[in-house]
Amino acid sequence: MKIQKFDLPKSAVKVLVEAEREDTISYYKEALEHLAKHTELSGFRAGKVPMNLVRQKVGEEALKEEAVRAAVSDMWKKAVEEIKDMPLNDPQIDIEEFDEEKGAKIVFEYDTKPVVNIGNWKKIKIKAEKENKVEDKEVDQLIESFAKSRAKESAKSGESKKGDKLEINFEGSIENVRKDKLSANKFPIILGDSGTIPGFDDNLTGLKKGDKKEFDVDFPKDHFDDNFKGKKAHFEVEVLEVFELDPPKIDDEFAKTIGQKTLPELKDMLKKDLQKQRDEESDAITKTKWLDELEKLIKTEIPESLIRAEVQRMRNELDEFLNKRNLKKEDWLSTRKMTEEALVQQWEAAAEKTVRVGLGLMELAKEENVPLPDNEAYQKFVDKIVKEAVK
Repeated sequence: MKIQKFDLPKSAVKVLVEAEREDTISYYKEALEHLAKHTELSGFRAGKVPMNLVRQKVGEEALKEEAVRAAVSDMWKKAVEEIKDMPLNDPQIDIEEFDEEKGAKIVFEYDTKPVVNIGNWKKIKIKAEKENKVEDKEVDQLIESFAKSRAKESAKSGESKKGDKLEINFEGSIENVRKDKLSANKFPIILGDSGTIPGFDDNLTGLKKGDKKEFDVDFPKDHFDDNFKGKKAHFEVEVLEVFELDPPKIDDEFAKTIGQKTLPELKDMLKKDLQKQRDEESDAITKTKWLDELEKLIKTEIPESLIRAEVQRMRNELDEFLNKRNLKKEDWLSTRKMTEEALVQQWEAAAEKTVRVGLGLMELAKEENVPLPDNEAYQKFVDKIVKEAVK
């Protein structure tokens, strides 16, 4: 058996394996024996049918298909053993020639781990994020929001005021086009504490159960959604219910409902949790900055199979997100004024960066003699070198 290796761009490899006549005869024999186990013929016990009759029964096409399967498995195994490259993906297979009496030529193409060169990464220095301490007033505001969420609700027939809870149906439109993201039924809202568009609460204040109202509000120019940023929206609102809220007194008894013995203990616990969350967000920003600098130093040819795998991971994440929310991909793309082709291009660009950085970090771990048996070890390694880079 003759095995030849050809290096291709982007760390891909092409291997041509040529089998002799005696090899293909052996593959046909193996295929025939396998098919005989499952061939039934009147007058013979299962598995005891003569080979010449098995061949007639199954036909030459089915026999060749089974022989090719046996050949691919054996020739691929021998190719990997001789070439000693560790494939990153299942090979693409091309049967150039396969004849029982003439031998076979089969081509395998696959990606291998690329050579990764990194510049002087130890010179990367990142400025520490400004310390962002949690203030006591932030903790007090959080506790007040907890109290409001546990408030007793009493239906009222009079006009709504700040602090009341409303249940509303509303439809929002921009330039006379209804927007699903600006519409909802039986939507709960607390006046003055809704976090909605500026001016939305003000237009609901003073309304009573059963009232309907139409009004316009302007989205801020710095709104997070580009589709609505700086635009005027028209709303039609119907008030279904108005509730007066009676929040519990914020004291030790209230703290006990949240698992703490006293109010000071509750405040201390929340302050620590908020600070931990804030510190983790700061660390994440620092890590992203360091990884961006590292990427600039990584020189390698990225295998296409790794890009495809990362894009597929992103696709699966989006599909899961949409399925959980009963959303159609076409509608989701439409609200973002994006085609699927454009989305895939974004994914491919992001995937190239992710894979490049991943390959670079694996090379750094190799340089530092740090084993990375699992994701936890990987994350600890990254956290360590980022921490050392902060000045």
